Amino acid sequence: MVMGNKMDIEEDRKVSREQAEGWSDANGILYMETSARSGLQVESAFNKIAHKILEDKVERLNEKKAKREGKNENEKVKETPTPNDTPTPVEKKMKLGQRIRDKIPSQSCNQC
Repeated sequence: MVMGNKMDIEEDRKVSREQAEGWSDANGILYMETSARSGLQVESAFNKIAHKILEDKVERLNEKKAKREGKNENEKVKETPTPNDTPTPVEKKMKLGQRIRDKIPSQSCNQC
């Protein structure tokens, strides 16, 4: 995943969003813009990465199963549905991280 950070500082942008998205699409890479300062889309980026990892894992399992069983590639491994009200382990960790960040007072870093 390509992460465009500092999306809250538009005037200092060196690469346009369109350029970054175009390059990422052309190379088959996920792209998101975030702001570490405000936290904008940071959690969403982690969710997107986790989802992509799971998708890739299911795809590899499908390929292995088809190869092992000599079946048509259209026969898929059934995905285990996760109820929307039950958070995944990744979501639990992200919520914990957010609760911790919420308790820490926001301060500017002179080195950032």
